[in-house]
Amino acid sequence: MFTRIIIGILIGLAAGYAVNGKVAASPKTVQMLQIFAGIVAVAFIASSFMFGPFTGVLAALEVAGGYFLYTQIIKPKMAK
Repeated sequence: MFTRIIIGILIGLAAGYAVNGKVAASPKTVQMLQIFAGIVAVAFIASSFMFGPFTGVLAALEVAGGYFLYTQIIKPKMAK
């Protein structure tokens, strides 16, 4: 269970970086990374719902928490 929590947070961090980060790539590549991050996040949440509604909601909160962690805490510190 603990590893799924860590994986969910890492997926959220990766999604935050793909959506808001300054990826040094062509716009088409950045768009593909964003789509891939979205697919991975949705697949993680959907697979977590197979273990029950509580686990599915927890997975959604983990991904959202990782995204929030990147956008509100890590990204502003990197800009300084």
